[in-house]
Amino acid sequence: RESLHFLNTLKEKGLDTSEWDQSTIEKLSWEVNKQLRCILTKPDPQGRVKRVLRLVKIRILSDIFGVEHVLFSRLQISHDGSTIHRKQLPLRRLAWKTSGEYDFEHNDPKFYTEACPYTEDWQQGCK
Repeated sequence: RESLHFLNTLKEKGLDTSEWDQSTIEKLSWEVNKQLRCILTKPDPQGRVKRVLRLVKIRILSDIFGVEHVLFSRLQISHDGSTIHRKQLPLRRLAWKTSGEYDFEHNDPKFYTEACPYTEDWQQGCK
């Protein structure tokens, strides 16, 4: 039921979801409405909708016996169980203060500021 409402919202924004499967719609709905980890903007003049998320890259340093060590993420496990091997600093998505169905402008300059008023503070997100 929630995914049907979300699907209708996507169509109202002008998105063609005819080639999307149910799991794609449910994952995006969960990310936008339950986790509050991204938002979808209003369409731009060309009809494109932007998915916006804010990431914090966390660098954890530890001095062990005089040798500096950095924590890296080495393995990512996807929802479908597949794995990706990599070496990257841990990331955290910041939570949005409002539901992703709010009408955000396509290129709101506040998205790009360090202290974005729409998301939790990056320092809080690092805790």
